Amino acid sequence: MDINNPQVEIVDKSGDGDVVQLSDGANFTKLLSVLAAGDAAAAAKGFVVYGLDPSNNAKAISIDGTGELRTDLMRVGGTAITLGQKANAASLPASLSTDQMYAELTSILAKQGMGVLGNDAGTFRWLKVDATGALAVQTQPSPNVFFVVGEVTSSTTTTKTVEKTVYTEQTVDAQRSLVSTSALDTGAGTGARTVIITFLDSTGAGPFTETITLAGTVAVNTVATNICFIEKMEVVTVGSTGLNQGIINLKAAVAGGGVTIGSIAALDLQTFWCHHYIPTGKTMKVTGISVSHNGTTVGSGAAFWIKRKPIPLGNSTEIQITDFVRLYGQSSTFSRLYNSPVKATGPARILMYATPESASTFIYRAAIDFYEE
Repeated sequence: MDINNPQVEIVDKSGDGDVVQLSDGANFTKLLSVLAAGDAAAAAKGFVVYGLDPSNNAKAISIDGTGELRTDLMRVGGTAITLGQKANAASLPASLSTDQMYAELTSILAKQGMGVLGNDAGTFRWLKVDATGALAVQTQPSPNVFFVVGEVTSSTTTTKTVEKTVYTEQTVDAQRSLVSTSALDTGAGTGARTVIITFLDSTGAGPFTETITLAGTVAVNTVATNICFIEKMEVVTVGSTGLNQGIINLKAAVAGGGVTIGSIAALDLQTFWCHHYIPTGKTMKVTGISVSHNGTTVGSGAAFWIKRKPIPLGNSTEIQITDFVRLYGQSSTFSRLYNSPVKATGPARILMYATPESASTFIYRAAIDFYEE
């Protein structure tokens, strides 16, 4: 509020139409005197301030029956700022300069606190300052940010998934088992000691995790009995070599039985699968993908894209949800950023595909940046 603005008027609530122009020095002094003295008749009426827009709420600032300043609604730059309580302050001095008036109001607000209504116009939020006087801002929680990376070795031009080891997707929950091809991968060995499995159940609930202590070439059963879709496997603790010495296999049944669902290749520490399972109730938002390969010759590139398949898998279709991203043969890495994130709702599986342009042997790599809400 600019009290030197001649378009700002003070009108009493009695409806008698009396107007005080603040640009009139005498009237401004008179107004301050009335407010300070707590004139009974004026205090009973109260005062309100009109801004440049007369249609704004006339009950912007008033004096209650005790002579205390009451601040219900103020407008700053067209934004409504709500003050949640009556300002409890001593009577104003008999004479105030513009700076003094501002200082007094600032003091009142500092004692009482101030709140704002956001764009939703329905939630009142307090504004506060810290010990230094700086505005205290409550940061919003960051969304769940993720990154998946995978690679595939190819010597054909047929389309393939970007997964380093074979992943045999299951459709039912079960208790599984984990086993290595090396006796060095044990709880006290020089290789991998423990492995964490991240998974969803058959309904898409999760993600869940379980950490398994390896026993070398002897299979170790999982505790969980609802393991279905495997997001990834990672070695979390190791011995003196720092790496898993054998191939670590997740088996479909207990005691090492059934098919191999997926593997961590020897010395890799993780599965390197460029896929992701979106849990029930979540929406995946892809913000970018990057692709590369170890080739340096013309004609050794590939095309990459992402598909989504709903859970339960059954007869559901797998639909492409991104554009084709082409890697040229002499390119090192190419990144595709999505200013408008590609959305995919859960429960579902997201999987990166690649079609190489060469029948020579190359390693193709891809990564997906995304977050979930």
